[in-house]
Amino acid sequence: MDDVRSELIGLLSEEFRLAGIENTVVEPTEPFNGVLAPAQMVIPISPDRFGRIPQIHVYFLPVLDDPPVVQYMVPLDYEIAPEHTNDVARFIALVNSNLPLTGFEMNETMAMLVFRHTQAVSTALLDPGVVAWPLTIIRYAVETYGTLIELVANGGQYDAAVVAFNAAYAALNE
Repeated sequence: MDDVRSELIGLLSEEFRLAGIENTVVEPTEPFNGVLAPAQMVIPISPDRFGRIPQIHVYFLPVLDDPPVVQYMVPLDYEIAPEHTNDVARFIALVNSNLPLTGFEMNETMAMLVFRHTQAVSTALLDPGVVAWPLTIIRYAVETYGTLIELVANGGQYDAAVVAFNAAYAALNE
């Protein structure tokens, strides 16, 4: 199945390039502690306010075959002040509860934030639109709400972030 997954990632990449979506393919890498990293399609999104360019990593999860599962992962290069982890967790829960798909995640031990979403798909005649729709939502979520999450993570006022989130969310629904 791994060769099929790599081939599907390559086909998706080509379809996306033809549609004008910039991306690169990272081939499977050698095992690390016995775990082979799968082929990935990496899609850059808009630079944030500091010029960092988040990237969406799209790949099939290893082992899951029936049905195959695509994972979308956006590592977020945000510092988390330890004294603000509770506020970050509460704010992430607020944001995720208002998104059509989730979600932002925080690993407190590693002081790491990501946006991660998984989706079961049929690999028989995989429609690129099935993968493109979550990419649109993920891009919007990271570009719109990632900055607010980072502000809370760096000690910004939780209540002010909630007000800004509510304003952005209301504007989306107008």
